[in-house]
Amino acid sequence: MTTNNPHIMDHRGNPVPINGILPPTHKVTPRDYQGWMYQAIAGGIRNYIGPFFAEASVGAGKTIAMGMVLSRIQQTKARSLVLARAGELCKQNAEAFWDCGVKNSIFSASLGIKSNHYPIIVGTEGTVVNALFREGELDEFKPDYLLIDEAHEVPFDDPNSQYMKIIIELLERNPNLKIIGFTGTPYRNNMDLVGEFWKQCVYRIKSKYLVDRGYLVPDIFGTGDDSDIKYDLHEWKVHGDEDREDYSQSELDAMQEKILQSEEITRDIVAKVMHHAEHRNCVLITGAGLKHLQQIAKYLPTGSWGIVTSQGCYISEGEGKRAKILEAAYDGKIKYLLQCNCLITGVDIPLIDTSVIMRKIASLRILEQLMGRGKRLLKDFQIAAGLLKHDHLILDYTETFEEMHELYCDPVLEAYVQQADAKKKDSELIECPVCYSKSGIRARRCGNRPLEIEGTQQLVRVEGGVIDIENYSIDGRCEWFFSDLYRVCPGCNTPNDKMSRDCRKCGITLIDPNKNLVGKHYTDADWREVKSMNMRLTKDGNGILVSYLLHGEPAEGAKVWDGCEQATEVFFPSKKEKWAQGMWADFKRKHAHKDWHPRINGKTAKVIINESAIFDCPVRITHRAKEGGKSIIHRKEFSSGRVVD
Repeated sequence: MTTNNPHIMDHRGNPVPINGILPPTHKVTPRDYQGWMYQAIAGGIRNYIGPFFAEASVGAGKTIAMGMVLSRIQQTKARSLVLARAGELCKQNAEAFWDCGVKNSIFSASLGIKSNHYPIIVGTEGTVVNALFREGELDEFKPDYLLIDEAHEVPFDDPNSQYMKIIIELLERNPNLKIIGFTGTPYRNNMDLVGEFWKQCVYRIKSKYLVDRGYLVPDIFGTGDDSDIKYDLHEWKVHGDEDREDYSQSELDAMQEKILQSEEITRDIVAKVMHHAEHRNCVLITGAGLKHLQQIAKYLPTGSWGIVTSQGCYISEGEGKRAKILEAAYDGKIKYLLQCNCLITGVDIPLIDTSVIMRKIASLRILEQLMGRGKRLLKDFQIAAGLLKHDHLILDYTETFEEMHELYCDPVLEAYVQQADAKKKDSELIECPVCYSKSGIRARRCGNRPLEIEGTQQLVRVEGGVIDIENYSIDGRCEWFFSDLYRVCPGCNTPNDKMSRDCRKCGITLIDPNKNLVGKHYTDADWREVKSMNMRLTKDGNGILVSYLLHGEPAEGAKVWDGCEQATEVFFPSKKEKWAQGMWADFKRKHAHKDWHPRINGKTAKVIINESAIFDCPVRITHRAKEGGKSIIHRKEFSSGRVVD
């Protein structure tokens, strides 16, 4: 069973209250939604169908929810292992669990502690994986529960990875082991996390909800006076491929070499950053590598910065230590914290209120986690000291946000692009035909929000009164989508942003978990005339492989058959998953007249192949080839002139 659990959020995307008895949490008083998350996890344990996770945005306090789960495990005298990748995160978690009244041992070589005294052990994967097979360490440890912080880091498709070696070994020791994950970014390799390994998400707490309730500060973007200052990094695209995360080390090295040749731009960017940060607390700068960060630091005031990378850590006086630099940033002794892929998760420095992107980022997960560093509230002692933090300023000098907006539906990306477009001339804005508000030229949906609320649904209103046509909103925003920039949910018929991963109403997965839809704008150059269309069974006989041979010179990286570029699609008519049913229904709608549908409805792939004559062949399609030759087919035109997405 694989499900996204559509009942974990209400019609506005807020977490659903869940009532029940909470375990004791000693010094900690949980927020209401943390208690709701605990109840959802308890329900997932009672009705366990396989590994599941809870999604909690940065600042949600997922560690407290973990502490409540462990408190209940401690009450039942069961045993548990809590895994994290970094020693710093392991230490933070262990301390928070003690505050919740949970007695636990730390098992992490990087922290210099290997203790198995208590039945609840908090460890790092690298240390634990070796200790499981060493006499006197964890060779006899047989936990009932495995909790994984940053669950998206589990490489479940690699049985030889450290995480999977641990999981496989613990399942052999205890087949009834319950695996529970926690993450703020529920996808891996740009794919939805629910799927082959993680069977369901039992609860979600989004950053917007936390901002609305005052638990996080809101994002703001740039100031509009430095839009022409940026690096030219057009060679490094944000592909959106499901089989990659961020750029490889060799790509980052090449990017760094190009940036180093643009030192004048670096100098001008740093000058702007210093101007913007004059009255701000702490600035997190992300660069392409150590040399790039050193170039940036050259233009910062002496003694104001610290560099943290896997290649080394540095301060103005020379080499430094990671822990000391982070401590100095936490205490406000340095203003600029420079990093390259080292401070993405497990770092809690509330003074960070400015994030600067100075290298291209290919992974939405990494970008979201980086931005999350600056959204936390100040601690009570910092507020008492007179420090202020009203918002989180994002400065992007690489066009990462613009490129990602074309690939993903994400509120931060959308807000960034909306603000950038709003600064343009009125003639470059587009008007909503429903509420007459204006949006940027890259908007996929009208951004106007209602001024009044009617019951559980919002009736969109504008200045001057109620709009004279029906336009009800399920999330408090005008429902108008521009052009063809939306997709209808096959489960509940709700229109969604074309790049949405999940339906905003019923929660089912919209994007095929086996293929990430790339949503960049298509041009005439993407259209290819179709020479022929062929339908045949997949190797296992359960699917239908549709292949198109295309006229013209084959594109670089595309599959070639009989001298022609080949585009392919795969459908599984008999699969029960919503995404498979939706894809097959979409293909039927595009290629076969509705009068023919009764002949193939509910039939197996083998039966449908015998009816292949009822499917029309398009005269041309838009085709792009991803890495490995995988096809992205967006639009199709048929002989009647009909064009479909």
